[in-house]
Amino acid sequence: MPTIAAKDRRMSLDRALARISDRSAVIGIVGLGYVGLPLATAAARAGFRVLGLDVDPERRPLAGGGGAQ
Repeated sequence: MPTIAAKDRRMSLDRALARISDRSAVIGIVGLGYVGLPLATAAARAGFRVLGLDVDPERRPLAGGGGAQ
């Protein structure tokens, strides 16, 4: 299995940091309970697009109006 060269890892890290800095990164939160929902809300208020996942169908409508956008 090929490994990622150090230069490629550095480029990926730089790209990720740039996307975080300019708020174009998408933040994924798994579990929208006591920690996940406030974390997702804080990330959205900070200007990030947020994807929240939860297996409990009753929690889904609480975040973002209840549908995929």
